[in-house]
Amino acid sequence: MTPDLIRISESHLCSEGEGKGIKKAMIG
Repeated sequence: MTPDLIRISESHLCSEGEGKGIKKAMIG
């Protein structure tokens, strides 16, 4: 995934309070 796409996903999911969980899953 591209950094831009990750940032967009983070921004969108962060609103739902799941950004951190998704981010950790992606980073591994």
